[in-house]
Amino acid sequence: MLKVLILSISLLSLGACTSAGNKSGSSAASKSAGVRCEKSVKIGSHIGKRRCTTKKQRDAEKKQAKEMLEQNQRSGPKGDRNSL
Repeated sequence: MLKVLILSISLLSLGACTSAGNKSGSSAASKSAGVRCEKSVKIGSHIGKRRCTTKKQRDAEKKQAKEMLEQNQRSGPKGDRNSL
């Protein structure tokens, strides 16, 4: 009886692990929307964070980053560098 209980618990836990890995946007709707999921881990931690974005969201973030970079380049360095 104990062996059956241990076997069933281990099978359930293995099944849960494999089903959690399949949520990466495998449906046809998410593929057509260009959904991409990325896992990132902070330095000093083993706990990852999953972030899913559409192609439209990634393009908007890329455009915003480019605009910020151009704005910083136009404004020049901050502070008075001539006093050195």
